[in-house]
Amino acid sequence: MSRPDETLIREWVLVIEDDADSRDAVGLLLQNAGYGVETVGTGRTGLQAFTARQWDLVVLDLRLPDLSGLEVLRAIRAASPATPVIVVTGHASTASAVDAVNEAAFAYLQKPVSLDALLRTVIRALARRRADEGHRRLAAIVEGSDDAIIGKTLEGTIVSWNAAAERLYGYAPSEVLGRSIALVVPPELPDELPRILGRIRRGEQIEQYETVRVRKDGSRLYVSLTISPVRDAAGTVIGASTIARDITRRKRAEATTRALILVSHELAASLDLEQVTARVATIVLDLFQARRAAVFRRDPASGTLTCVAIAGGTDTGGWLGQTLPAGAGVAGLAVSLGAPVWTPDFLRDPRFTLPDWLAERLGDEGLGAAVGVPLADRAEMLGALTLADVPNRVFTPDELEVLFAFADQAALAIQNARLFEELRQQRDFLKSIAENSADGIVTTDVRGRITYVSPGAERMFGHPAGDAIGRRVSAYYRGGRAEAWAVATRLRQDGEVLSYETAIRARDGAWVPVSASVSLLRDAQGRVAGTLGVIRDLTDREAADAARREASEFRTVSLLAGGVAHEVNNPLAIIVGQLELLATGMSPDGPEGRRVERALAAAKEIKDAVIRLAKLSRIETTTADKLLPPILDIRRSAGEAGR
Repeated sequence: MSRPDETLIREWVLVIEDDADSRDAVGLLLQNAGYGVETVGTGRTGLQAFTARQWDLVVLDLRLPDLSGLEVLRAIRAASPATPVIVVTGHASTASAVDAVNEAAFAYLQKPVSLDALLRTVIRALARRRADEGHRRLAAIVEGSDDAIIGKTLEGTIVSWNAAAERLYGYAPSEVLGRSIALVVPPELPDELPRILGRIRRGEQIEQYETVRVRKDGSRLYVSLTISPVRDAAGTVIGASTIARDITRRKRAEATTRALILVSHELAASLDLEQVTARVATIVLDLFQARRAAVFRRDPASGTLTCVAIAGGTDTGGWLGQTLPAGAGVAGLAVSLGAPVWTPDFLRDPRFTLPDWLAERLGDEGLGAAVGVPLADRAEMLGALTLADVPNRVFTPDELEVLFAFADQAALAIQNARLFEELRQQRDFLKSIAENSADGIVTTDVRGRITYVSPGAERMFGHPAGDAIGRRVSAYYRGGRAEAWAVATRLRQDGEVLSYETAIRARDGAWVPVSASVSLLRDAQGRVAGTLGVIRDLTDREAADAARREASEFRTVSLLAGGVAHEVNNPLAIIVGQLELLATGMSPDGPEGRRVERALAAAKEIKDAVIRLAKLSRIETTTADKLLPPILDIRRSAGEAGR
């Protein structure tokens, strides 16, 4: 018989039949029905084939040439009780039928059997096998499940109880089977079980129903129940299956989360350090209904703790500002250990040393039970949070868990407030520097838009900060966008541009000469956030440079004037002397006398000019331009020549 492709076969049937015609007919029938089939003619070859692979069904003839069919049946059932066997025989008898049934054969068929009847029997046998496998798999799943799985009747009587149910509720199966599931229902919920069973009778499924149950030891736990109706073959509801999952930790976590969210919102409402610490004390007092709550701040140098916030009672003055030496009190011990500390009565607890003021306060207020939790942010110890109540109050593990989580939130809030205070002080300091600096300070974002203009820059250029902020800085460069782009390129390459001289357009349209040092601004992650420019007005420097140039020019003129005076003075003296001699021999009223007089007058004017030139070389540069003859003022002459 040809073998089918095994990858396409879901179920395999072994046919053990000594009659060749019957063997082939059955094999062909089953193969055409889509089953994988192997046929053999003896009992021994049949058992060999059976052990060679896993079979889903065996069709067995009771009459075999070497072994009896019952022997083969017993061997198959011993090796694989779950494998169904259909017994087929042409020599039927009551005894053989009884034997086959006793050996748990699935069916007993008498030859001649129709092929249709045989096929129907094969289909039923394989369907039963699949169902049995499903049941066994389901039972294994139920028993191995981490969730409690409980079966019960419509009256609530427990009929199955897996290992997880025993772990969850503490009862062994022998203690609960046959008893009502009301055993684990709290007495304060008398109506819950009838209501659930009523819904099950109506065929409803209840999913993720959260409630409270009671363990054998009396403790309570939160569970999530999924309850499904169990139906018989006719679809009638005959019971219920409950899957119970312990959600106690989740419910506690949710309660903690709600409290912490409330705390976070409350603490986030302010960044004032004094307000935050006071709010921490108030919230924790309300949350745990204690008598006193206090926040202590640790001095990093000495380790001393100072009470900075107190809640509860009416007399707060006796607490605020009081100090604890390092390691003293519940707060000091918590800080020293870096871990929470709890005591039912720390007045009698030898672990604690108490300063006189604290012992007196505790005695006067009737306090004894206390818990202290360190307030730490990363590796820095900030202080401690403490709760105090009447002696012998017990803080449960759940309360302590919430308190520890709250302390983390409180430490973060206090640290944020402290950092905010430090940043505010730094900001005010830097703002004072910026606002009082004679230099101008301008910042831009990464797109070159102005984000800040200092008062010095406002005075320097006349642009109000409100007008400049939001505009591109390139609008104020003499070189416009091209110059701004060149500066940005240098910034990207070098990270800074130092002593860059340019001119900035003032509000009145004038160009103010400046020297600018520009650097990159970065955010907390080191990303470039913009630029910072410190600008110095060079107007006074240029005026000083002009004055120095003027002084140099004047010195040149002075030297020239002194040389001219020296060169002109001697010839001029001879001319004047000769003219005076001529004048003595002439009538002053005659034409020649008048010409000599005019020449003498002109010579004296020249002599006066030479005297002034001689004096010019000794004139201070601060007054030189006032006395310089117009003809010798090089700058003025150059300007007039240009016009």
